[in-house]
Amino acid sequence: MGVRVKEWVQREWTRPNIALYRAKGDFSSITGFMPVTNKNELQRAPFWYGFLAYPSGFDRALGGFYDQVTDDFVLIGQRTSDDHLASARVDFPSFTGPFELLPSALSLGGAHKQNVYWWGDALYLIASDGNVYSGPNFTATLTVLYSEGDAHILLPVADRLFLVTTGGEVKRLVEPLPGFEHYYSFEPASSLDIVHTLAYHGYLMLFSRGNDGAHFVHRLGDNNPTTLHQITTMPRTTGEYTTYGTMFTLYNDHVYFSPGLYTAVDLVTKSVDIYRFNGASIDLIAHLSNITTEPTAMGLLEWRGELLFYTLADESQQFKILIKNDFTNFAPNTAILLNTSDAYSISGEIGMLVELESTEGLTYLIGSGESTLITSYLDLDHPGLQKNLVHLTAIVDQAIEDFNVVIEYRTDDNTDWTTAVTTDDAKVIRSPQINTTFYQVQIRITFDDQTASGNQDIRLQAISLVYSIGV
Repeated sequence: MGVRVKEWVQREWTRPNIALYRAKGDFSSITGFMPVTNKNELQRAPFWYGFLAYPSGFDRALGGFYDQVTDDFVLIGQRTSDDHLASARVDFPSFTGPFELLPSALSLGGAHKQNVYWWGDALYLIASDGNVYSGPNFTATLTVLYSEGDAHILLPVADRLFLVTTGGEVKRLVEPLPGFEHYYSFEPASSLDIVHTLAYHGYLMLFSRGNDGAHFVHRLGDNNPTTLHQITTMPRTTGEYTTYGTMFTLYNDHVYFSPGLYTAVDLVTKSVDIYRFNGASIDLIAHLSNITTEPTAMGLLEWRGELLFYTLADESQQFKILIKNDFTNFAPNTAILLNTSDAYSISGEIGMLVELESTEGLTYLIGSGESTLITSYLDLDHPGLQKNLVHLTAIVDQAIEDFNVVIEYRTDDNTDWTTAVTTDDAKVIRSPQINTTFYQVQIRITFDDQTASGNQDIRLQAISLVYSIGV
């Protein structure tokens, strides 16, 4: 057999976390990259560069919301002078406040991220005394709306506000008279622990845990008489949720959720399964393992038309992006967390509560940093034949001075990367002739922006490997 020269080309990135390349779109991981909508380019993702310090006299934020009319993002926490519940408003490039909400030493209560809503030009929140308070703005004292002391979850649906109690009862806000009326009670109420509710396709979806640890998914219709249907039962005897965050969200008209963390077979790392409900059936779409640092916050967030999964632990925060049916790296960080840290989706932005140089505040994604793509290992459909690596090439959509593109590779059992070429101000980055033998090879592409702005929107369009095979 004579020597044959061949070329492998990749132009789309649709299946992350693939160790060995087998189909178009396979790749291992990205960090600081994100696919464009049609997945045929990789664009640079934002990094955690922005920071807003809390206003003096405010701390321990436990929730937040966005007001589209005034373009305000508001955090709910405590006023340090008297420990009263208070708000702080983002007024770029700083916060304003604090504004007292209750004249007593209460904090937020109820289920995290289901206890505060800005809805119908009014603020509704559950306080730590189990009561619901409301008011026409978020800078003045609120008044009590519900005083039974068992409020757990708030859920706006169409023109009504629903309340789920710790005892398993669902109530509905009565208008124009203030207060909540009975809507539905679980029987027996004490056997179910409702962890989340959301509105979907004209009914309420309720997620609960039984006394045996099993997870239940229910559908509560908006009809008379109100009837409860159980969609499925998902046994998870070791499932658990973090202190902050929520593992339930709507995305692309589907419900994405997780029964919670569970311990892997090594008894050290944690794993989490992500499910998708399309209105008729529930499918497992992602299994995320090797969560080695115990997170204090975990959740799903929609961001600019993308779905993110995150885990937050002190000095180790992971944000992953959904690509087709799996999650891959997106924007990691190593910030020092606060005791109440969580991530929030803020009108197209993602914010996270952190401490920076002994100052507490909100960090957010802005600009771009170093971006890296790692391909799957390539055996080029000849696993048992030794091949010769000739050239590596990357194609980008713009050529700008001081914007460096680095191409590296490693072969077989080698763990160290070898640099093939580093080039700036070029749309086609091509290595000199390499002449290295291999059975399997892996490629790493790095964007290193050394321009004055550091935020060049340059995209990776294709990578190429030229190799020879045969003797």
